[in-house]
Amino acid sequence: MGLRSWYLWKGGRPFASLFGRLIWPRPSAGALVVHDGAVLAVDTGDYLMLPLGGLAHGETFADAARREAREETGVDVDLGRRVAEGTNAYGGVEVVFAAEPRHDPSPTRSWEGRPVWVPLDAVAERRWRFDRPITDYVARLRE
Repeated sequence: MGLRSWYLWKGGRPFASLFGRLIWPRPSAGALVVHDGAVLAVDTGDYLMLPLGGLAHGETFADAARREAREETGVDVDLGRRVAEGTNAYGGVEVVFAAEPRHDPSPTRSWEGRPVWVPLDAVAERRWRFDRPITDYVARLRE
């Protein structure tokens, strides 16, 4: 059996994810949630990260940002304007929205780490995943 036949026999799936990411990287969206002078983040123990992740099929950037905030911190959010647009670490389009907690701002859970509130004056001192310019995002909130 040749490589092409084996690939088709397996349903074309083994390398679909890899090829798909190379040809069309997955877009992502996140939320810069600010409340009472602090930014909501997920502390992995090695670094902090914003609630952010890839879009599901048919999902808008705004829908993905709300979903990621809820999944990674347990906090439902209302989105504001876009504070960042660019390319994510994998080459896909990435959008970060300003956001505020909809109800109780107490983070409850995350499978990726511990949700925490980081005071705005401590944001620059902390280590962020992919060296994201979080201080730039916060500055755009004031524009």
